[in-house]
Amino acid sequence: MNKEELNILKTALLLADQYFTGYCEFVDTNILTQEEIDEMDDEIEQERAQELFDYNKILGQAHAIIEKYNKK
Repeated sequence: MNKEELNILKTALLLADQYFTGYCEFVDTNILTQEEIDEMDDEIEQERAQELFDYNKILGQAHAIIEKYNKK
């Protein structure tokens, strides 16, 4: 991966991160832990919380990959 491709991915990731943060602020929600999600009684709310948790986890993993390539 060349530097230009890395910068494109980094920019796309930052945009996704900003969108996600803005969405969470707009709907006034926090990312719950997996334990908190597992304890929820409402199945619909649990699915929604799990989606947010998974999305946040993917963003974190993507940031880690970008950082790994930045160090090379």
